Parts: sequence; C-alpha cells; structure tokens
Amino acid sequence: MEPHYLVPEQQEGPAKDIFHIGKAASNDDAEDWFVDAKNRMLSINHWNEHAPTFPFAVCLTDVYGKPVNRSAHKGDHIRMDVPDAAGKYGWVSIDAIAYDDYPDEDKETYAIRMHSVSEPGLQGEVAAAFVREDASSTMVIIRTGKQMKVLYHGRNAPEELLASDLPGANAWQAVTDVQWAGLIHSFIE
Repeated sequence: MEPHYLVPEQQEGPAKDIFHIGKAASNDDAEDWFVDAKNRMLSINHWNEHAPTFPFAVCLTDVYGKPVNRSAHKGDHIRMDVPDAAGKYGWVSIDAIAYDDYPDEDKETYAIRMHSVSEPGLQGEVAAAFVREDASSTMVIIRTGKQMKVLYHGRNAPEELLASDLPGANAWQAVTDVQWAGLIHSFIE
C-alpha cells in the first residue's frame, strides 16, 4: 500500500508501520464509522479512556502549553506525563492535519502528523538537543467503500534519540508497537 502523503520518507533509524483493518455492513455505516474514528483520533484528551494500555497520560494543549478541552488543531501540542523526578513532561507538536475525499474511488482519508518538541515557551533547554523535528509519527484513517483502515507510521527517530535517558526526549518514539496498535485500534472499535 502506498503511504499517505503526510508520511515523510524514511531517512534514519527504524521505521514503524502498524495497521488495523475493519469492515462495516454498508457504505453508510462505514461513512458514520469514519467520522467516529476521526473524532476519536482528534480527541486526544480521551486517548487513555479508549486505549488504557497507552503508556502515559496525554493532555492536549495550545501552542503555549495551556491545556484545552477540544479537538486537536494544527499547531497544538500534546503533553505527555512521563515519569520524571523533576516533574518534567514530554511534548509533541501537531504539525499537520489533513482530510481528503476521493468520491470517484468511494474513498476518504484523515491524517495527523506529529513530532517531538521542547516544552512550549522554553528555549535552550538540554532536551532540545535530542528533539528531532524530522522524527515523526503519522496516524491515518482510510475508508474505502465499506472497509476501514487505521495506520501508524513512525519515521526518522535516530538511535541516539531512542537511547537517550533525558526525560521526555524519547518518550514518543519509545512507545512500543503493541501500544501504538492498541491506540489506533481504539479509533475504529
């Protein structure tokens, strides 16, 4: 399967490609299911309710790090409660959200791409040296007729980032395949 256009080319480190497929009883059911799946993906504050095995609590924030109670938007951040004696969090930025409709193919897609960032408002932090904006996570929902696919693509997380012991610096990339699978599966349960 050809990857979604928001998924960057793999340049460095291990690639992660995880998917789950389901099938609805009718096209109308699949269209409703697609909307529900998109809403679950964008309801970041509820990920832990839908996927309790996700490894840490997450909170949607605005670009300044202030918690918000709404669906995700481009430019928002995700704060990850990462165990740390200093009380630090891990941070992820949402750099792209895209909906595409292909009526001739009876197909539609919804995708969100994220990457690790330093804490909003802080500059020159040590962890910034380990934040790689080219290391990304992209989740895609695809409805083709009655079939639903949800995919996770992890790209360009270099080995030194994965091996870092700085709090939050590698948390997003260190989520296991099983944990990503549980999260994306929860979007179309």
